[in-house]
Amino acid sequence: MKSYLSITSPLITIVAMLTVCSLCACSDTSRLTAKTSKIKNKQLETIYAVKVKSGAVSFSVKSTGCTNKNSFKLEVVETVNSELSVSLTRMKKDLCRAMPKLVNIEFFDELLADDNSRVIINNPHG
Repeated sequence: MKSYLSITSPLITIVAMLTVCSLCACSDTSRLTAKTSKIKNKQLETIYAVKVKSGAVSFSVKSTGCTNKNSFKLEVVETVNSELSVSLTRMKKDLCRAMPKLVNIEFFDELLADDNSRVIINNPHG
């Protein structure tokens, strides 16, 4: 007979993880809104920090040694109400086996040059 605690423990862990993820914040909050989702059935990369500056966006992502800018695809779309929707999708798996660490990946996009636009980051936060 399984104990009540052993059955619900994974459920409690999942609920706790979702709660923590929903409380994460971006480093530059003046233009950013976090929105965790999948876009067009693509798995979005988990990001650990994001910084938006004029014309560029920089993400901190996990790497085990082989992650670089070419591992990702950046999608910037202007929405109906002139917000910018930004999504980072990993296109190439990091198959190296080094100790995991965070690396910064920077992308440039002319849509990000307007400092008055509100930026929505669609990726989940770790």
